[in-house]
Amino acid sequence: MFRFHITICACLLGGMLYAIPLSPELDKLEQHIAKISEDITQSVVHIKVDGSLNNKKFNSMGSGFVIDKTGLILTNHHVIDNSIKVLVKFNNDAREYEAKVIGSDEATDVALIQVNANEVKNLHPALLGKSKATKVGQWVLAVGNPYGLDRTVSFGIVSAKGRNMPQAPVLNDFIQTDAFIAPGSSGGPLLNMHGEVIGINSRGGSGLAFTIPIETALDVKEKLLKGGSIKRGFLGIQLMPLDLDMRKHLGISDTEGVLVTLVLKSSNFLGKLQPLDIIRKVNGIPLNAVEEKDVSVIIRRMSELPIGKDARIEILRKGKFLTIVGSVKERPPAEGKKWQSPMGFVLMEISDDLADRQQLEEKTGAYVSFIDNGSAAQQSQLRTGDVILNVDGKAIRSIDDAKEAFTANKKEYLLQVSRARAQFYLLLKP
Repeated sequence: MFRFHITICACLLGGMLYAIPLSPELDKLEQHIAKISEDITQSVVHIKVDGSLNNKKFNSMGSGFVIDKTGLILTNHHVIDNSIKVLVKFNNDAREYEAKVIGSDEATDVALIQVNANEVKNLHPALLGKSKATKVGQWVLAVGNPYGLDRTVSFGIVSAKGRNMPQAPVLNDFIQTDAFIAPGSSGGPLLNMHGEVIGINSRGGSGLAFTIPIETALDVKEKLLKGGSIKRGFLGIQLMPLDLDMRKHLGISDTEGVLVTLVLKSSNFLGKLQPLDIIRKVNGIPLNAVEEKDVSVIIRRMSELPIGKDARIEILRKGKFLTIVGSVKERPPAEGKKWQSPMGFVLMEISDDLADRQQLEEKTGAYVSFIDNGSAAQQSQLRTGDVILNVDGKAIRSIDDAKEAFTANKKEYLLQVSRARAQFYLLLKP
């Protein structure tokens, strides 16, 4: 790492303003960053997607980066989701190349695509590093195509590690950075000052950006290459850490265990596990969660349990040690059935998993997962995260109900909406 001192000053001589030259250390750093930026832009690609959702065609864009000479490219699941055709454009090449989707993993937001290496000349694989060695406070570069502006490089620091977001895939531990990431940047690389890729940029906004660790992406890549899809175990329970206050309240002296807060209706442990149970071991492996990030590690570990096999769970319930046995289910998709309205919004069915992750008060209705800028939905004050309960007096219990209600070709629709424990009405005018 470079060490330098920055002094900002200017001299006024004869009415002219003169800048002090850069110190050798700062000049060397500047050249180093420029060299990293130049090298990585040879590996970063611009991705264009022609897709279809609910029989409606759409176009979207994103980023990706080459990881080997066979033409494999890493990007985000949400970049190529629902794609019909994926086109890739390389630096200093006016042509577009069609890419094959090898596989995609919704739970980690990682996708693997591939171009024909015989058609694309001079592939430049990125240098891959290790995010685990990265420390909070270290400098990073984010590269992508925000708003379609090819190969934009932004500079920042690692703000935090091990972040989990309620609206994000539940099996990730994001790197948080303040490097600029915007629509179109998704799928691009995050690099350290050695020019090594330490993650895939997933989402950003309002000065915050979140990146998938490269170790996660490479693990998913290997599994996708073997099978094209990934299946994970699922116990169907919600957990929270045993912090000091909770341990005192429950009369627990040690930190071993993680607290059960909810057992989903779809879980094979419904009626066996209960809220306030403390899980101490799963298949003989001790579990400890003092902070929220510890819970994320446990959830990822549980996802590796073999599907269809019994899981042996040792718990502490009201001072008594018990052993609970139940079979492991397959983790359901993070997102359920969708419908894209021509009025500029996307609705999702409310599954137990979605209600759990978004902490929804309402378990019926249709969840608003996306609002298009400038659309009729935005102008009506509909927001992402709203739950539509009723349209023109008709209760909405499914996506099919919503689709039928909104295709009535009316001049306006009266919506009953639930938002943050409040209910109100909106007029939606197409």
